[in-house]
Amino acid sequence: MPRLRAIQSFLVAALPVALVPFAVAAEPVARGALVELFGSVACPDCADARAGLTALESDDSLAVVTVEYHAEGPLANTDAIARHTYYGAPTLPTAVFGGTESVAGGGDVSFAYRTLAETVAGSRSPLLMEASYNFDGESLAGTLNVDLQIPDGEAVPVPEDWKIRAVIYESGVTECCGPGGQSSWPRVARQVLPDETLTAGVPGQVQFVRHLIPLDPAWDERRLGAIVFAQRDSDGAVLQAVVADDAGGLAPLPEGTLDESRVRALPPIPNPLTSQTRILFTLPRAQNARVRILDFRGALVRTLTDGPRPSGIHNVYWDGTDWLGRPAAGGMYLWLLEGEDGTDSGKLTLLR
Repeated sequence: MPRLRAIQSFLVAALPVALVPFAVAAEPVARGALVELFGSVACPDCADARAGLTALESDDSLAVVTVEYHAEGPLANTDAIARHTYYGAPTLPTAVFGGTESVAGGGDVSFAYRTLAETVAGSRSPLLMEASYNFDGESLAGTLNVDLQIPDGEAVPVPEDWKIRAVIYESGVTECCGPGGQSSWPRVARQVLPDETLTAGVPGQVQFVRHLIPLDPAWDERRLGAIVFAQRDSDGAVLQAVVADDAGGLAPLPEGTLDESRVRALPPIPNPLTSQTRILFTLPRAQNARVRILDFRGALVRTLTDGPRPSGIHNVYWDGTDWLGRPAAGGMYLWLLEGEDGTDSGKLTLLR
């Protein structure tokens, strides 16, 4: 792995659906700015580096994806040390941007961090990537689902050169005490999941990756999250990076969590689905309501309901078939709720 030069996600905006079809060719795909910080509990300069990352994460104009690997000390683990070695074991702290650029040391790193993050996030990527997770502390198990797609007009020439990598992290990890009395550590890498090879390379091609994750009983599943990125080992370059969405847990959420004062739906449960999923939605008053399933190009697949409904909570189900009752192809879909008082929408993955 070449040494780094010093100083030197499927990102799709939420659509105002009902007005804009779910298509992948309209806009260039933004590249998520992956930032990997290598530090430790005992590192005196790491607090400055973490402050620099916090400033990036708080800027909504940047698509920044961050994680911290503890390369030594009580929060170190085999996976974190392996990532540190992957980049040539840089000094602590070192923040690596997009797999190829780095900033070593602490102090006032905000300008350098922002400059590199803007450079990475300002570039386009030929890969759409989305990820969702759920963790169950009772069964000590979790799942991470990753959807990848090559948009129209894009291509990845040698997809097998790219590895799909995922990191499970925990925020608010308590380990007393670091320099300056710091005792809580954000986004600590707990586990790096096995690599998957990218197979999608031509326009419209789709790939799905699913990880089943055994949880360590010492981890707090309420504080766990995941990041996913595509990386090429020949130079460390990162093609795309995203923060996984919380899929809402393994059990259905209580209906009381819905806001009944407006047209609103909860994410389908389960998602991804293999046989059937439920979409639960509310209407603030009696009105006509329609729930449809569209494919990634915006074409109608199935209408689940279309007509008058009373106010309150409603359920509709999709069994993965189209309007003729034929099994739909595996892939990414859009569910769309349309009422007289508003709309709601989201993405849905069908596994075959």
